[in-house]
Amino acid sequence: MFRTLSVLSLLCYLSLTTAAQRISKAIVWPDVTKHKSNYLPKNSPENQDYKEFLWFDGNVDYPDLETMLPYYADIIPISNSILDINQINVSIVSQNFTPLNNSEKGLLTNGVLKIIDKQKPIFNVFKSRGQSYLQYSIPTVQFNAFSQQVQKLVSFELEIQNVSNNVQLRQSFQKASAQSVLAVGSWHKISVQKTGVHAISYDFLVENGITNLSEVSIWGHNGSQLSFWNNEMAYDDLMQIPIWIDKGSDGVFGKGDKLYFYARGAASWQYNSEDDFFSHRLHGYTSEATYFITTNRSNPLRIGTSSPPAGDATYTSNQYDALYFFERNDTNLIKSGRQWFGESFDVYSARTYNPEFKNLVPSAEVRVKVCAAARSSGSSSFSFKANGNVVSSMSMSAVNTASQYTNFASINTKLFSFTSSQSEVELELVYNKPTPAAKAWLDYIDINARSNLVVSNEQLIFRDSKSVGAGVLSEFLVTSSISDLM
Repeated sequence: MFRTLSVLSLLCYLSLTTAAQRISKAIVWPDVTKHKSNYLPKNSPENQDYKEFLWFDGNVDYPDLETMLPYYADIIPISNSILDINQINVSIVSQNFTPLNNSEKGLLTNGVLKIIDKQKPIFNVFKSRGQSYLQYSIPTVQFNAFSQQVQKLVSFELEIQNVSNNVQLRQSFQKASAQSVLAVGSWHKISVQKTGVHAISYDFLVENGITNLSEVSIWGHNGSQLSFWNNEMAYDDLMQIPIWIDKGSDGVFGKGDKLYFYARGAASWQYNSEDDFFSHRLHGYTSEATYFITTNRSNPLRIGTSSPPAGDATYTSNQYDALYFFERNDTNLIKSGRQWFGESFDVYSARTYNPEFKNLVPSAEVRVKVCAAARSSGSSSFSFKANGNVVSSMSMSAVNTASQYTNFASINTKLFSFTSSQSEVELELVYNKPTPAAKAWLDYIDINARSNLVVSNEQLIFRDSKSVGAGVLSEFLVTSSISDLM
């Protein structure tokens, strides 16, 4: 993302009180709104990959380098008592648009036109050198459904109002702990790689010198990575995790018994309701999540029993969302930054992936998201095959391989779907090289499928996005041949 911000806005002070404050802004679009890529002259030999896109002078921001739709971005000082976006309400109270001219319309592809309506304003609060600021980005291009025209923003007005003081702030801004729980007692560190229910035996605890096992407890952060944004919630101490102890027939935790606890690993899944898709997220700095064992805390948390919810089920499910991801971070294309890639498509231009799905629902939709990068002087593409059949493709833009001032590689993401009558899915990615020097890299693959809710001897963690909704009471029907299923 690159942006041009006017520093003059930092010289204007906005005093935020309980009364609403309004900010009016005008956007001056030049007669020629085309802009050159990388700010290089069009006839520059280093700018062979010259592109044109909508542009205006000052405060222009491009959050999405694929669509290159311009936003109006600015930063304004606010009251130092504001530490979080939840402390204020920011709304756009008025907007004035005018239609694009024919030259400007020609800069928008059909793909860009389809996603214009998905643009949303971005608001954020941050603090720098003791001063709080409101940072905002406003979309400047919209599609008017009434006139069937694409329009550009020429002026707008923001209203900013403090939220009532009784609104609860995020936990990250509440009073910090006086001292860490690790400051007292003896602690033992353990690590897990995968999310699930984990077991620790009584014998393991004894062998590691842990005593007073009736007070054993486990603490951790559930594998979560600290956010890069300081306005998001962050726990400042370890949290206790409830455990269940299998004491056997004698009712005493002893030799041969185990304790169980649920822990998240370094990978997690996040659901996007707009796409109806689960996307994985890897911890950026470790492949394991760390937890701590102690017996020096009184009244340790235990997993209890709960009664079934009252009422009849409004949704019955015998299926679940089967999820799979592949991401191997071992290649940094420019030896800088946080984005890493995995397999290369060079000598071998095709690679096959076999997700370990079980009990797939026949002919159910399988949805796949692929992100990859390519470095080629000409346009290239990926072909996606499922069980030997081509089901989709993804185009990759060309880059200027002779210049050090342009993007090293182009990046693209594709979400597609297919159906399969087979019980297994084999996904093949084929990079179509336009020249021998062209090369591509895989970032990640996410696959969402549907499986029947069948439990075998292996642990099964399941979720069903179709079972979630206001007032929905779901019942899951589990099939298993295991007599002592728990």
